[in-house]
Amino acid sequence: MPGKNASPGWLLETFDELVPEGANKKSMFGHPAMWVGGNMFVMLVDDELGVRLGDEHKQEFLELRGAVTFEPRGKCNFHGMVRVPKSKLKDKTFLRNWVERAFLHTASLPPKPSGGARRAAGSKSK
Repeated sequence: MPGKNASPGWLLETFDELVPEGANKKSMFGHPAMWVGGNMFVMLVDDELGVRLGDEHKQEFLELRGAVTFEPRGKCNFHGMVRVPKSKLKDKTFLRNWVERAFLHTASLPPKPSGGARRAAGSKSK
């Protein structure tokens, strides 16, 4: 999945509009992603938008026509993430609702330390 992001301009603009207050936007494998507490909760790969949902919302989401697990470019399954149906990518109300649910779920998870803190912790001798 590493490589050039081929997301259309309109979808990149929509992505930027959806970042909730309290979330960070940064890249993962060269693709835009939203983060909270060191955990990713939204990722855009080309024309595929994945959101991380808790079990209580994931099943509801997967009942939507066209919703499947998030496997961008068919190469990698992001555990706990589902792909927004392509028919819903221009529905900003729909997107805001699910991005907010993803944000709230992910914000409730234990925070992950930053990359530098994880490396430092792993290098400590016992």
